[in-house]
Amino acid sequence: DLGKNIKPEKTGTLEFETGYQINKHLYILMNAYDIQTNDPIIYYYDQSTKLEGYTNKKASGTQGIEAEVNYVNQRIHFRSGYSWYSAANKEKLDEYAVPDVTKSLLGIANQKFFMMMTGSISRDISLSAQVIAKGKRYYIGYINAANQPVYQSEGGSTKINITFEWKHFLHRNISVSTGIYNVFNTQEKYIQPYNSLHAPLPGTGRELMVRVSFQLNDSEK
Repeated sequence: DLGKNIKPEKTGTLEFETGYQINKHLYILMNAYDIQTNDPIIYYYDQSTKLEGYTNKKASGTQGIEAEVNYVNQRIHFRSGYSWYSAANKEKLDEYAVPDVTKSLLGIANQKFFMMMTGSISRDISLSAQVIAKGKRYYIGYINAANQPVYQSEGGSTKINITFEWKHFLHRNISVSTGIYNVFNTQEKYIQPYNSLHAPLPGTGRELMVRVSFQLNDSEK
């Protein structure tokens, strides 16, 4: 209803992935990709006429690489990965672009790193830790006197989560887990990944979690 002669958008992905198992516990993966969307359907709002609608733009896309390392044995599961993308070689839409920064899109960090490890302290007790690090992100901070968006950036952020789980707690059907999310109370922002003329929304800080679960059917039977 809000668009005229809208065509379907079509996305093509060219991807190459390879992996190598170093030994029975350790293996690595690498991936390279190119994503192209033709005739993307974009929402718009015209402030002068107060009209909104949808229209097709020409094209959009990204290129990037990803790498991951996995290590698994009877007591430890370790997983770590890194990803990077760039929009520098692709046509960019004004709604997603960052002025004078060709490689970046609004709201999305070009680099991301994660690391997760779960270790068994005993047969029933395990401890898990997770680290997520993101690079710089761009966003619209406010609207100036000329009613134009002012672009700003947020430096990289790191979040750490820790979870402790105890299976068969006091009873073989009961499990208890407790965790701390965002251990260092990193104040992350929820950034709109398009030009909505809206400033970022505040994200959550540190969270504490306790969960008790009861399994009706004993899995050991």
